[in-house]
Amino acid sequence: MTSALLSRWSALVGACACALGLAVGAAPGARAAVAAAPPARAAVLPPMAYVTGHGPAVAVVNTATGAVAGNIEVAENYGIGDSPIAEAAAPDGSQVYVLNRDSGTVSVVRATTGAVTATIPVGFGPLGFDVARDGKSAYVLTPTQVVVVDLVSDAVTADIAIGQDTHSERLAPNGSKLYVTNTAAQTVSVIDTASATISGRMDPAFGPDRVTLSPDGTRAYVGGKTSGDIVVFDTSTFKAVAHIALGAPAGQILFVDGGRRAYVLERASGKASVIDTATETQTATIDLGDKPDNESATTGNEIYISCDRTIDVVNTSTNTVAATIWLATFGGTVRFNAAGTLAYVNDLHSGKVDVIDTSTRRVKTSILVGSHPLPVVFGNGGAYVFTASRDHSTLSIIEADVDLVVNTVSSILNEPGAIAEAPNGKLMLVASSVGNVMRRVNPATMKVFGPVISLPDTARAITFSPDSRYAYVATAGGMLVMMDTATGTGGRIMIGGSLSGIAEAPDSSKLYLVDSGYLVVLDPAKSTVKTKIPLLDGGAGSVAVSPNGAEVVVTDDSGSVSVIDAATESLVATVFTSEGAHAVVFAPDSRTAYVAAGSVLAVDTASHNIAMRIADSADAAGLAMTPDGTKLFVDNAGADSVSVLDPATGTVTATIPVGSPGDHMGPVGIVIGR
Repeated sequence: MTSALLSRWSALVGACACALGLAVGAAPGARAAVAAAPPARAAVLPPMAYVTGHGPAVAVVNTATGAVAGNIEVAENYGIGDSPIAEAAAPDGSQVYVLNRDSGTVSVVRATTGAVTATIPVGFGPLGFDVARDGKSAYVLTPTQVVVVDLVSDAVTADIAIGQDTHSERLAPNGSKLYVTNTAAQTVSVIDTASATISGRMDPAFGPDRVTLSPDGTRAYVGGKTSGDIVVFDTSTFKAVAHIALGAPAGQILFVDGGRRAYVLERASGKASVIDTATETQTATIDLGDKPDNESATTGNEIYISCDRTIDVVNTSTNTVAATIWLATFGGTVRFNAAGTLAYVNDLHSGKVDVIDTSTRRVKTSILVGSHPLPVVFGNGGAYVFTASRDHSTLSIIEADVDLVVNTVSSILNEPGAIAEAPNGKLMLVASSVGNVMRRVNPATMKVFGPVISLPDTARAITFSPDSRYAYVATAGGMLVMMDTATGTGGRIMIGGSLSGIAEAPDSSKLYLVDSGYLVVLDPAKSTVKTKIPLLDGGAGSVAVSPNGAEVVVTDDSGSVSVIDAATESLVATVFTSEGAHAVVFAPDSRTAYVAAGSVLAVDTASHNIAMRIADSADAAGLAMTPDGTKLFVDNAGADSVSVLDPATGTVTATIPVGSPGDHMGPVGIVIGR
């Protein structure tokens, strides 16, 4: 772990700890005392098999009788809503507000933890919103009205009817008025926010789609998609005081020099017009490299103009393009941090946020956050950067000074995938296969408990330390999450590109992770990578350690099975299968490793040869063995069932249907409790 990450051991996982409702304490290396856990299951009960798949629940199978004992309901909506379209931060940075189009809601998110503290219904198809500078109210624009939200009580206090075809809104700097464009009616409605009533109207004589206020709020600049003019209104009389002919429809307007100059970005012409606001006349025109399609921003001395694939940096003293910053794909909205030293651009097509160093005018890093990210907002004094993914309905929380996603708020835990039970049988962790969340389950009651745990990315595999004190979660984004099961504290280490499997040595001395063609060996006590062992293929797979700790077996979805000598940390054999190899589990005596590769293969660990092929389980996906080694449970992903195999004979002794009637569960994961 880098020194920067080590110094933030608790801070990086603070959101996870707070989501658990637990205090932040020592790192895993400290081996803190374990607090009381949920009561253990009664000894008279046999081990249970827990099956995950595409359904909303975990199926529980009695391993002695083969009967489905019940289901653990884990699907629950607890995050932001569907299709977020806008974000805003409270003035003090303590809260982030996310406007969700399809849900018709505003999600209130605590900036320090990522916890969703409230969900406020605001009506059908919201278009955008503004938050008052005092942080007490939000104004949500819908196609026909403005919904006023009290952010203290998290409740709607007024609905103000506007008319048809509203397009945008702008709140006055002092919060006293709200200006709403009505494109079809060719008007701008002015709302008195104190009384929540319409107090005036502006008539630009064309269909307006944008209104921009001067920094002091005394003038409103109104433009439209089809008009090449800007009409300037006096906000005290609502009368037009000037017309500025541009020749092309006006886009965004940015003010510099204390509001004495305005830069109008012309969407169609690829130019920026400079306006003297004292005379309301055009004084200069700047040719840009491309059309300014997205929202831009200014530090005062420079304007970062977001075009198609570039950021044009305009020097406001000379009115020239001083630099052009090329982006990897397509740009989005530019937002500066408070110091103006960094510019954040949401890359609409790559699912990343580009971070630009304004001193060098270069992209210093790109942070993967999810498809179609929204413009960033800043919270907690600028320590965290927030961006929501419109397509994934997630909210990514980035720690600004290390440029890492440290928490992701997802909307639902559905399709449970990765699952593991602690060796002491007192705790189970279940993670979503399509979201970035995880739940705790009490195996004794088969009920979820405690708050939702947010992860930095989708969990691919989970394991516990042999003493049950620590849980380790391998994520698709290459992040390893380490958590003290008693306190919820821990840390996160960026391992590599994409983790798919994880296992710990019986003596806790090593942690093995499958990472895109490598087996990474990590010292869990020091949180440092010891070595990376190259594998034959570079696909995703699983890993298991023999009970005696001598061998490590790694599967690959391309069809290879790698055998690693744990003592020498070297590849000693590769076994090839006819289909992609997925799950792997060892027999209790360490002599045989069972691999799910279409069918189930029994690999002899002494000769490293396939000793038996059980072809009756053609859809084998997940594997789990009873502690006594007499039964092998196999997920049949295409058949909504679990097969029970006799490892001694290689025969199927039972087939157990799982999932609800009429619902395709497609089991993909299975674990057997203690």
